[in-house]
Amino acid sequence: KLHIEADRSTENSYKQVEEKHGFAVRKNVGNLYTRFAKIAAILIITFLSVFTGWGYVHNQQMPELTLVEYFVPNGEIREITLPDNSKVMVNSGSTLFYPAGFKGKNREIYLSGEAKFTVAPDKKRPFIVKTNDMNVEALGTIFNISSYSDNLYTTATLAQGKIKVDIKSTNESYILEPNEQIRFDKKTGNGLQLEARMDYVLAWEKGQMVFQRASL
Repeated sequence: KLHIEADRSTENSYKQVEEKHGFAVRKNVGNLYTRFAKIAAILIITFLSVFTGWGYVHNQQMPELTLVEYFVPNGEIREITLPDNSKVMVNSGSTLFYPAGFKGKNREIYLSGEAKFTVAPDKKRPFIVKTNDMNVEALGTIFNISSYSDNLYTTATLAQGKIKVDIKSTNESYILEPNEQIRFDKKTGNGLQLEARMDYVLAWEKGQMVFQRASL
């Protein structure tokens, strides 16, 4: 038996044999195959994740939104109760659009005309009244909105609690305290915060008409 210890020359000789018989080539092919396998695995996992996510979203049924249109003819005043037990006194010639059931994160309704809102508290779902000119968000409160299409002004007036008024055209926001009013001038596009007399603002609720600084 020969006792031979490996040294640097042995390692060099082994490398030469590898190159001569193609061992090194097969080793590189193996590395290349491993790289392709890793890339393919990443792509497959990504594709499956996207496909699974898309399938989940696609299969989710969006809640159907059924709007109720409530119109009050001229000469009449009516009170309705919304699905969340909020009370709305609707002035004559006004139209209210509201969902048959509040299912989303917000309680949104749409007003054309004038109405007084007594909002049922719900901290998790803000109550928002939308008109052509402004959005009014209530936090469990009583307020009045006048938004007739043929009037020069759109107004939001607070009786109790707090409301947030967002003017759409200017992106201005106001927080109102009781007996305060936001008056939006449709001609100039400006909003103005004023003090208000609620007995004047809500006179329509009693069938009364108030004239201020009006000549005979």
